[in-house]
Amino acid sequence: VGFFIVCDAEKSRNPLSPSIAGPIEGVTISSPLGLKPTGGFLVRVGDQPVQLTFNQVTSNSERPYWYELEVSRDRAFADVTHSAHDIPPSGTPTDIHELDFMLDADQMYYWRVRALDGANTGPYSTAASFEVYTPLIVEKPTLASPVGGAVTGTQQPALVVNNASITGPAISVMYQFEVSTDPNFGTTVSAITISAGGSTTTATAAPLPWNTLYYWRSRVLAQGKEGQVEGPWSEEATFQTGPQPVVLGVPTLVTPINNALTATNPPAFTVSNGLVTGSAGSVTIFFHIGTDPSVENVVTVFEAPQSSSGTTTATSASLPANRTLYW
Repeated sequence: VGFFIVCDAEKSRNPLSPSIAGPIEGVTISSPLGLKPTGGFLVRVGDQPVQLTFNQVTSNSERPYWYELEVSRDRAFADVTHSAHDIPPSGTPTDIHELDFMLDADQMYYWRVRALDGANTGPYSTAASFEVYTPLIVEKPTLASPVGGAVTGTQQPALVVNNASITGPAISVMYQFEVSTDPNFGTTVSAITISAGGSTTTATAAPLPWNTLYYWRSRVLAQGKEGQVEGPWSEEATFQTGPQPVVLGVPTLVTPINNALTATNPPAFTVSNGLVTGSAGSVTIFFHIGTDPSVENVVTVFEAPQSSSGTTTATSASLPANRTLYW
């Protein structure tokens, strides 16, 4: 009685036979290499479906191979959101698989791929990653005040904007302000960048010359997944600094001081003029002389036009003799 085993003979003679269920000795299939997207590459939520590109494997088997691919929310591939089987090779150095569905926004994804021929299975590629994100859309702010050529009473007016609309997750939001003497902003006289406020944002301009017309504008600088996003400039508005206010400084007493004994009555009183800013016109210096340190018991009052020489001298009426007086 003789016998033979058909399946063993078939396996040894024809490696392409579909009946082969286990690995063929000596056959190796290389691991693919994920080419893109990798390294946490940012994919806009609107730039879908995502295409996954990997290089072609090498195999010393006579059997044709195909690819299996997985996309997961975690690096360990415990939460696989997409798997594809029987992906035919393109015959070119690289292969592309386009996902057939839209991925969720603001989520990191991991993907890997391997090749198999029905009897032999190659190793998975090293997991590659990409992130689907919602891009920032930044609108222009609205200038609130000062606008319409309003005259400010200060050299450092408060610039107020109504905050711009921002779509998408912003990591940080800053507002940039520019003040110029021309409507084209060729010359910037004040530039400020500050963090956004609640519903409005206020910046204080640098000291500006008086009695001058200014143009100002603002925009948003938002930090998102894609880096810094610069919003459009607002429409410009105008304001004007008012005339320089008059400020009268304090004169400094020069003579007679320190309990000096005057040889004449009345003596000459001399002061160093106080600093005067603004268009003051003529300035008058008033002199008070009293018998007490607070000069509350006033003996006489007189005045003199402030001299342009830097000091001003005036003479009073006759004063009480042999008395200590204060002025």
